Formats: sequence, C-alpha cells, structure tokens
Amino acid sequence: MPIAAPLPQAIVPYLRSSISTPSSTHTQTLVTSTLSTPSLWLLLRLAYVSIYGIEDQGHNQRRRQPSGPVAIGGNSRDGHNLGESEGTNVVIVSFVRDYLTWCEMGKKLGLDFPALVKAKRLFYVDGLRRGSAPSTPHPTMSPGSQEQGTTALKSLALNDITATVNQVLRSASSSSTDRADNRTSSSTVQRIPAAAATAGPRPPTATSVSSSAPTVILDGLDFVLASQPSTTPLSLNALVSAVRLQSLATIVTAQADSPLLHNAMSPLETDHAHLVTSLAHQSDWVLQLRGLDTGSANDVSGVVRASRGGQSEDQPSDLADGEWLYHIKGDGTVRVWGRGELN
Repeated sequence: MPIAAPLPQAIVPYLRSSISTPSSTHTQTLVTSTLSTPSLWLLLRLAYVSIYGIEDQGHNQRRRQPSGPVAIGGNSRDGHNLGESEGTNVVIVSFVRDYLTWCEMGKKLGLDFPALVKAKRLFYVDGLRRGSAPSTPHPTMSPGSQEQGTTALKSLALNDITATVNQVLRSASSSSTDRADNRTSSSTVQRIPAAAATAGPRPPTATSVSSSAPTVILDGLDFVLASQPSTTPLSLNALVSAVRLQSLATIVTAQADSPLLHNAMSPLETDHAHLVTSLAHQSDWVLQLRGLDTGSANDVSGVVRASRGGQSEDQPSDLADGEWLYHIKGDGTVRVWGRGELN
C-alpha cells in the first residue's frame, strides 16, 4: 500500500533550511531530545530530504512504495534508479542506535536502507559494532546481510572515529561526483554534436565540488563524551568542525534531559552541558524535542521546537522560531500541528 506523506508540512521549511541555505553550504543543525522523546523520526526525515528533496512529495512517495522490492542494480520497481536520483549522499554515524533499527523505521517512511547503501547514496558507520564482530541477524535476513556495505568503528577512541569518518566522507563525496559526472555526460551526449562530444572533460567548478559534499548525521555524539574519559567537549567540537568543512550539512544529536543541562553537578554532567551549549552556539538551527509540560497524553508524543542557533546571527532568514505538537502513529507517520489547531 502507498506510504503516507513523509514530511509534515509545518516543519518542511525548517528541514529544508537545515540541509542548506542560500548563503552557506556548510550548515550545522543541533537536534536535542529527551528520554521520552527520541529523535529518530526527525533524523529519518532529514535524511529523506537530503536524498530525495522536498519538491513533489506526492510523486516521490508513489515511486518509493515499500511494497515494491528493489532490484539488484539499485532500481525501484518502476525503473527509478537510486544511483541517479537528485539530492545529496547521506553519511550516518550512529553511536546509540543499531543499523537494524534505522532499517525498520526507515522502511515505514519509504527509505530502503539496504538499497540506498548498495546504490552508494547512503553510507552508514555503526558505532555500536566494533571491528568485524558479527551481530545477531534479523530472523528474516541472512547472517550479516543487514550490515552489508556498512562500516564498523574500530573503537570509540576519538582518533579511530576521526579516521573512519574521514574515510567514509571521501567515499561519499567521490560517489556523488561520479554520479554527477555520469548524469552530465549522458545529457551532454544527447544535446551536442558527436565531434564536440569527443572533447576532453572540463575541470570541475566550485559549484560542482561543493555539491558533491554529503549530508552528515552524527547521532548521539554525547555518548562518546560519556563513554570515553579522555574525550573532552573541546575535542568533540573540533571533530564536528572538521566534519562540517567536508559536508554540505552537518546534523548532530544530543540528549537534553533537564538533569544533564540544568542540574549539572558531576564532572560528566558539567561537560555534557558545555558540549550541548557550545554545539548550539555553533549551529544555524536548533531543533528541540521534549515532552509535554503537563505530562503524557495518548494523542501527543511531544513538542518540537525550531529556533535559530548562535551561528545564524549574521545570516538573515524569513523563518521565525516555531513550536508545534507532534504525534507518532504506529505506522510510522507523524502528525505535526500548532497549538490551538485541530489534531
């Protein structure tokens, strides 16, 4: 059956602005969440926007129905080639969620992770799997098949994370450049005379180089701070800055539960507060997920707030800060609405 509209219209402009802005191609967005309001649904939609774009959602969702299997060559059932679709590549570095969870939740949205990985549109770095150690396979999958094409971290040491992420970023950028060259060559051969088509390739322009940069999602960066005593907020900020220079957009997630930010007493809690605060100051947007102030409700999963980060002071935007309620349904769809609107 067809999937529901994957992108809640209320937050579409903020998703678009989080991926890129007219004045900058190296944007940074901080996504904060709490124990009761996990951020996976929002991260999947940011990945969706990066890979497929926002325009013509109805057409996009029709051609990515989960009921149609993906062919070995990376083609959807109606012939749409994942390797040639518009958008940017996505690199996901997850320290707090396993690959199977991303696959299962992404499928509800219309994101076929194995097919996207095979088509080199999505690059996944598994921060929970060390080296080549096998994990427990899903009952419906052959052993190891769910992790084929993904990369495992050697360890959570900052040097190992940096080396692995840099290697994957180079692969993602190279894949994007090759795809753009193939698309340009195909369209050029159809338009120009055969004699002109034999001319050598033109050198890459600044626009083509920047467009090859991927969108990077660093999921649960604060976990590295908590699990590695030698890691400091300053060193993690340096990692984020280095990744940002190599990406079109960088999205970082961290926990923002009240005890970690407002009642910090231990050295770890203090470092956590420093990390989240500094990331907010360096970001263009801060997307916050939290529970209702009045308690839980059956028809409301939580509150999502979009606010300008410290890095956006010199970048004018028509978007104002906003806050909405949201509800995650069992089929994976998300309803977002403003306070006072009918749900």
